[in-house]
Amino acid sequence: MQWRLTLQFPDFSVGLVGGARLALTRQILTQLRWLDYLVEPAKTIGKLMELMSLAPVDVQCEIILALPEIVGDAEHKAIVSSLMEAVQSNLSLIVPVTDTLMTMNLDPTLLV
Repeated sequence: MQWRLTLQFPDFSVGLVGGARLALTRQILTQLRWLDYLVEPAKTIGKLMELMSLAPVDVQCEIILALPEIVGDAEHKAIVSSLMEAVQSNLSLIVPVTDTLMTMNLDPTLLV
């Protein structure tokens, strides 16, 4: 199910603008949050990171803020580099990335 949602994400948001796009993004992310576990976490994380790089800034912020609830603690380390790259490419993401990093269970050396 999670794979289908992440694959359909771009198709659903085509043609939507502003509030409608953001509402749909939140609905899809809420569905991913409620899953007990991810069957293929690496694949799902990769797809979310890919979607994040292609999405508008408001959708990127929603994806970033949802990540700690979607991925398990074991996968938190895997997304740190992607989040750091996102901040380097777009400084307006620094607040959601910082909030997300603070809620993750990470080794302090990763944040340096």
